[in-house]
Amino acid sequence: MRLHPLPPLESAWQTLRSSLEWAQEFGLVFVFCSDARAKQALFQRANDLMQAQVRPFQRPEIRQATDLPKKLLPLAINPASVHAATGMPLWLDLDGHPGSADWDQARREFLHRLNERRATLAREHTHTVVLALPLDWTKQAAEAAPDLWTIRQPSVYLDTQSHAQALQPFARTPDARPVAQERTPEHTAASTHLPAAVLRWQASKESGQAELSLWDATQASEAALASGHSELAWQIAQETVEHARTVIDKSGKTPKHLRDLAASMNNLGDVAQRLGRLEEAQQAFASAVQLANDLVESYGETAMALDTLAYGKMHLGFTLEQQGLAAEAQPHRTQARHLFQRLALAMPHDRRYETALRQLEAPPGTLVRDGSAS
Repeated sequence: MRLHPLPPLESAWQTLRSSLEWAQEFGLVFVFCSDARAKQALFQRANDLMQAQVRPFQRPEIRQATDLPKKLLPLAINPASVHAATGMPLWLDLDGHPGSADWDQARREFLHRLNERRATLAREHTHTVVLALPLDWTKQAAEAAPDLWTIRQPSVYLDTQSHAQALQPFARTPDARPVAQERTPEHTAASTHLPAAVLRWQASKESGQAELSLWDATQASEAALASGHSELAWQIAQETVEHARTVIDKSGKTPKHLRDLAASMNNLGDVAQRLGRLEEAQQAFASAVQLANDLVESYGETAMALDTLAYGKMHLGFTLEQQGLAAEAQPHRTQARHLFQRLALAMPHDRRYETALRQLEAPPGTLVRDGSAS
């Protein structure tokens, strides 16, 4: 059983939350966004998380382009003693007036000068520093601050404008389970060119980046299925798992790396399930559950670990049911329900958990979306 893909805000929050939740020292996160309201919602979630740790974000207000180098830069490299002593994270809004020549110049100047003072930045801050930039500023940021770019945490991409056009809808079977669309001659001709999400994933993979975006991988496999490229979707899901394993081999079993491997396994299981490869789906979901259990045992019951475990348990239960193994599925469904109830109470703003609970209560073969079952 498949829940619909994460919307941009939810995906961005998952990425940012992982950096905040595991942070024990200075870390730099770039947030690239296309919508001020969505960015504000993302900030509010981040600030709520840090407020619970009695370390809310410091977020200075800016009014004009010259505030970036004159006001924000001093705050970044010479924070107030009270903020430095308490380890308060810092959020800097550099994304105002995208496309404005004056603001673009101010952004470049800020990043260039901050890059020159990178050692001071890392020394003065004991928690996360977030730099919010326009969505299309990935290349400019890397060029203006090459040293900061190499030490950054996973970047956050919040693109609400193109999300609605990113994927085609899925065909529906009589039991309401989504599957890849049948490739008619007309559809085959239309699918000669790969979807943009697939091309973006391939470009990231070929660039040799040390860590690839799980969001990009999930979107790529979704787009491949939607356009009838089922084997390509399977290949992308497998590549994501192998990449996550490679990162662990090179950099060790950090909480984030374990979570990424578990999430990759969940994605592999999802693709396998939708292609009818139920035994392979079961194996992938079982591996995700084991990794999530390891994460909980090693690092405690953090929201991220419980989230990964809950989804793994739910999907494993659904896959066992599809194979006629209802008795084996029930304990996983029950455990998933308890976990989602805890998560929904702890984070009421995250509606995915209420949706998952409705999915667990729905009759077999019913796909639950945010507001309805169909």
